This record gives sequence, C-alpha cells and structure tokens, in this order.
Amino acid sequence: MDIPYNLRKMFAYQTFIQRENENNHHTYDEESEIYECIRQGDKSKMQPLLDMFVSKRTGKLSDDPLMNCRYHFVASIAVITRIAISCGVEPDACYTMSDLYIQRMDECSSVSEIKKLHEHAVSDFVEKSAAVRRNRNYSRPVRKCMDYIYENLHKRITVEELSECAELTQSYLSVLFKKETGSSISGYIRKKRIEAAQDMLKYSEYSCSEISSYLSFSSVSHFISLFRKMTGLTPNEYRKKYFRDTLNLKE
Repeated sequence: MDIPYNLRKMFAYQTFIQRENENNHHTYDEESEIYECIRQGDKSKMQPLLDMFVSKRTGKLSDDPLMNCRYHFVASIAVITRIAISCGVEPDACYTMSDLYIQRMDECSSVSEIKKLHEHAVSDFVEKSAAVRRNRNYSRPVRKCMDYIYENLHKRITVEELSECAELTQSYLSVLFKKETGSSISGYIRKKRIEAAQDMLKYSEYSCSEISSYLSFSSVSHFISLFRKMTGLTPNEYRKKYFRDTLNLKE
C-alpha cells in the first residue's frame, strides 16, 4: 500500500470537505489572540479559549467523539504549558501540572467531564501566569529570594541563606522584602508552603503527614493549624471539596 499517496488523497479530500462546509481551522492570529489569557494571566479572557476547545474549527482528530476530545485536550494542554513557560512560570511546575491533568483526563469517561477538566486546567495555568506577572513588579533581589524559596520549599529556609542569595545584609533584605511584598520573609514562606500544600491536596493522594513532612512543617498538627488559619478549612476538608471538584467530574 502506498501510504504517502493515500495520505495525499485523504488530505486533498479533507481540504475539499472543509471548504465545502466552510469549516476551516482557526488562523494563527486567531489562536494567538485566543491564548492571550494565559500570557496576561487574566481569567476574564478565558472564554474564547474554552470556546475554541469545543469548536468544530479545532479540527477532527477521530471519528469517535470521546477520542477526538481526548486528543484535543492533550494538544491544548501542551500548547498552554509552553505558553505559560514562555511567560516565566517555572517549567517543572508547568510540566507537572500538564502530566497530572492529562492523567486525570485519561480517567474521564465522557466529553462533558473532559470539558470541565479542561476549564479547570486553563484556570490553573492562568493563575500561575498571573502570579509571575505580579512578581515582575519586584526588585531583582526580592525576585531572587522568591525563586529560591520556590525551589526549596521542601527544605528549611533561613534568612541567612536568602541574604546570601540576594547579596544583601539580612536586616536590609528583611526591610526590603516587607516593603515590596507587604509580608515578612517568614510569612511569605509559610504562605507559599500552604499554597504548595493546596496543590498537593488537589492533585495528588499524599496524606497530610506526607505533605507536612515534604514541605518541612515542624509537625502535622502545626501544618493543620496553619492550613486552617490561612484557608478556613482543614487539609481534609479542603481535599474533599477541591479534589472532588477538580478530578471527579462525573455529573
């Protein structure tokens, strides 16, 4: 069988059908505009991207509607991941989110579940991009400290380490960090650890004790107390609410 020849015939036929049905793909400029919500970190601009995911103009990848939706989900997440990275979001965080969302998509059994999961994914990537844009308003020493904190949340972090990273004295760094972020260094570290814990509760099945240990909290009870103080929910309550909403999408 001459596969290349057959593919050329199929391509010509498919192109003809699309023209007849006026069902052409989105142009490059259209797609670029649609993904602008990721670049700007703006949830108010998400709808065009969500609409494109269910649009006939995204193309037909399978005769089976569910498989077609699965393929488009993977393609969409791949593009969103790379756009988020190009905007400055940590690559490891992006690739981990991408892997987890695709794994969860594999567990979905209907098109409606995948659509809901896609909306969650877009929202999460927009939030990550928005956080990066906010960080750009900070001075270089403070940004360096933020990056160091992000990369070492699983370790004990001291002001001494951060001062060496920022090449400033501990006292000056503490004042500068507070002035620019409105938070003390220790308060910022706690906030970022709780945010990391929220992600782990939403996207993984790690226990509270495992999360507490991984994120270097002094004890499980301290972790639970701080988590409740900052989110209004215990870790288990948070997981029941958001793990279900994000991952168990059956209607």
